[in-house]
Amino acid sequence: RDCLLSRGLGDVYKRQIKVVLCSLLPCDRFSWRPEMEPAEEVRRLNTMLERYAAEQKIPYVDYHRALDNGSGGMSEELSQDGCHPVLSGYLRMESLVVEGINRALGVQKTWYITVLPAK
Repeated sequence: RDCLLSRGLGDVYKRQIKVVLCSLLPCDRFSWRPEMEPAEEVRRLNTMLERYAAEQKIPYVDYHRALDNGSGGMSEELSQDGCHPVLSGYLRMESLVVEGINRALGVQKTWYITVLPAK
């Protein structure tokens, strides 16, 4: 099945904008829709994104693999609701996205900008 993402990237390529695709974050529940179990759908969509990135030679950042608690969600250390990251989750994501940006730009920076909240 073709990834519909390709329809929206045509103009990006024409403008020579560097692209980095990132996976969806792991999520095994929605507190606002407890009857839903999104983990498998998230995995399926991530498989499509990763395949598309490989086909198009676009850097792919796999947050899911780095944050997954083993059941398709995030641990309490990384998320209060199993779906949205807290600061520790974002800090874990930072090095991954920096690596993806570096691959897209062909550079080797160790960081870009991270703004920490005031205490």
